Amino acid sequence: MEAWEKAAPEISPYDGIADLLHHLAEKEIPMAIVSSRESRLIWETLEKLSWKGYFSAVVGQEDAPRHKPAPQPFLMAARAMELDPEHCIYVGDQPWDIQALKSAGMYSGAALWGEGRLEELEVESPNFLFHLPSDAIKTVTG
Repeated sequence: MEAWEKAAPEISPYDGIADLLHHLAEKEIPMAIVSSRESRLIWETLEKLSWKGYFSAVVGQEDAPRHKPAPQPFLMAARAMELDPEHCIYVGDQPWDIQALKSAGMYSGAALWGEGRLEELEVESPNFLFHLPSDAIKTVTG
């Protein structure tokens, strides 16, 4: 966490993420963040990027009794948005994201930009493979 706090001011979004968030918000698709980071740090980053308004909920590592690959944090986010899990999709870049989503009964999208590695994510059989954020826009908004 100490390293994350030091690095947080230098964090910049991957290319295409701002467009993804804008398009989803334009279509009034509710969004949440489920992360292994502390909620406070997530909200600080969203504030810095002027993205707080995009998200209905944030579930950080301290918010759920069990974390990824357990489904609880994803189920908490769905509940916070008043959505049934089977109507949710989460885009993650780690194998444990896909594992947790399967347990939660949600759709899974593998983010192959940034940290996501095809060979690690593909073996988890995600519902979707997204090479770029724009791929997710097309899938989620039609």
